[in-house]
Amino acid sequence: MMLPAPIIPKEHGAWAVLFVPLLVGASLAGRFTLALLWLALAVLGVFLSYVPMQLMLRTGFGVAPGSGKAAAARFWTTVYLGAGLLFLLPLLAQGKWALLGIGGLAALLFLANFLLVRGRTKTISSDLLATLGLTMTAPSGYYVVAGKLDFTAGWIWLLNFLFFGGGMVYVHMKLAASATKKPGLTLPEKFSLGWLNLAYHVLAVALVAVLAVNNWTPLFAVIAFVPMTVHAVYGTLKLSGSVHFRNLGLLLLLQAILFALLLAGSARAAFEGATTSTSAPAARTAPSAPPESVTGDDLQARLAAARPGDTLWVAPGIYRGNLHLNKRLALIGTGRPVILGSGTGSTVLITADSCVFQGFVVEGCGRMLVQEDAGILIKSNHNFVADNELRDVLFGIYLFHSDGNLVMRNRITGRAELELGDRGSGIHLWNSQRNRLVANRISAARDGFYIQNANHTWIEANEVCNLRYGVHYMYADSNVFLRNRFFDNVAGAAIMYSRSIQMRHNHFVRNRGFASFGILFQDCHDSLADSNVIAENAVGLFFEASTNNRFRHNLIARNDIALQMFQNSERNLFTENNFIDNLNPLTLVGKRTRTAWSSGGRGNHWSAYEGYDLDHDGVGDIPMKIQNVFDYLEGHRPNLRLYLYSPAAQALAAAAKAFPIIAVNREMDEHPLLRPVDLRLNALNLSP
Repeated sequence: MMLPAPIIPKEHGAWAVLFVPLLVGASLAGRFTLALLWLALAVLGVFLSYVPMQLMLRTGFGVAPGSGKAAAARFWTTVYLGAGLLFLLPLLAQGKWALLGIGGLAALLFLANFLLVRGRTKTISSDLLATLGLTMTAPSGYYVVAGKLDFTAGWIWLLNFLFFGGGMVYVHMKLAASATKKPGLTLPEKFSLGWLNLAYHVLAVALVAVLAVNNWTPLFAVIAFVPMTVHAVYGTLKLSGSVHFRNLGLLLLLQAILFALLLAGSARAAFEGATTSTSAPAARTAPSAPPESVTGDDLQARLAAARPGDTLWVAPGIYRGNLHLNKRLALIGTGRPVILGSGTGSTVLITADSCVFQGFVVEGCGRMLVQEDAGILIKSNHNFVADNELRDVLFGIYLFHSDGNLVMRNRITGRAELELGDRGSGIHLWNSQRNRLVANRISAARDGFYIQNANHTWIEANEVCNLRYGVHYMYADSNVFLRNRFFDNVAGAAIMYSRSIQMRHNHFVRNRGFASFGILFQDCHDSLADSNVIAENAVGLFFEASTNNRFRHNLIARNDIALQMFQNSERNLFTENNFIDNLNPLTLVGKRTRTAWSSGGRGNHWSAYEGYDLDHDGVGDIPMKIQNVFDYLEGHRPNLRLYLYSPAAQALAAAAKAFPIIAVNREMDEHPLLRPVDLRLNALNLSP
């Protein structure tokens, strides 16, 4: 039995309308994952079923396509839909059930489109309906990667629909011009054919601008619509009856790619641009003088009576009971008013977007870790939380499925009377993207910052002490932390199951205790550590199953062990770092790691290097053997550290140097630097 010929959609432009929004949604969620591949394959299967399903539906409306075509339509509808559902199953197994709702809405739009075109005549209305359905891949891609459907998913869908809808209107204008068969058109004729095209694009840009001004979309999203609008105006002014549709299709495809790059890039630029300043955005800055003061214990009643967009100034005093901000408000304390929670749940809950909560003392949340009991629990986007003092709290500030928030200049003190494992984190992010955490001070919590499934987080100028991990990453990619101070913790930073982390100009100092580290890398890849101070820790840097990380211009000084590595950590690069006065430069668990200790003829400075530089080029003439026999034995028998500076250990190291007959490992810096690298770091101040 021969298979019927495949039925493939002939609308080539529909492929761009389908997959470009999918990639835009995923990129704005922060990364590309395997789940996105399953979604793309599921979408492809459903999309391919569109044409054969149309043939089947036409049969039901009395339009017989012929027995051969009908059989082929049934066959390929079954194959395509079956494949789509098969690829959807892994996503449903991950709990992405909202995809069924999105698919149901797309099916309704498909049916509406079919009813409009069942007479085989396409209209602008039918094509806009089809575009509305196809661009639902944008919120789908965002949802699969970010794990949530929120307002961001909505505006991603809207922007993609407005853009590709503009392309549909433009093509219909070109079709109408082609039907005139006139090589030249007068200006009135051009406007008669193109007025709808011009009106659509003007209204689309105006709508995007209004959304951006009101902080519903990134301000720079307007930029993504500029090429489309310019092309629409130019195309109308140059309209003629001679249309090269193949060239037009290619031009619209390139325009779609440019739109995707500009939209994703402008959103990223808006995030990174915001991180260059530690001050609050102008739109969220408190007025210079309070127009109204709120007094009395029933503050929640005043919140309920306020209108969205209002600013409420709260006078000094103690306000008892939990607060809930469920509309866009600015709540600003004067004279440090105290919000004293009920002792259950979260003291302050923010579920509305674009709120301001500033200038309060927050106390008395609940004690349930599994309920995310926090001083401030945020379940919304684009909020400004600043200048608050949180004390006697389980979690300090908890961001749950919350994007684009600015949390700055807060002082958070956890419950020191609890064991570390019973405390919450100072600032906790769960599945929250593109947040900024700036100039906060955290102590007595479990972790200073706990970042899980949260990408593109910016952590700057914070101070964290007296807890477990200063910053703890889990499955969080493309994050940046710089100019932070982590001291007197069990570990300065624990970076686990993450990639593309950048850490610059941080201090990791005096992190000591059982299994203590300056920075711990567990299954961490493609990250950069530049210009950090890692000093006076039990272990400076610890590596397990971590690859392709780069370390440059760091000061690694006065640690018991500078580096501890498992042999499954490979292809890491160390260059132009200063290793100074560490008791043990390297403890290697295994035989070798394929670590690169130099690049471009420049290695690292080692205070323990005993070589020479006869040609005076600043680079040692003999390699620096990073691990001696005793260091090697200690890596396999940690209890031997007790004898680190004993006469026996020194004698063993001297004997191995004089008679190098014992092969320890091949870890050596081929180009050690005789003089310390001028790192231009801030002065190493070990006092808090």
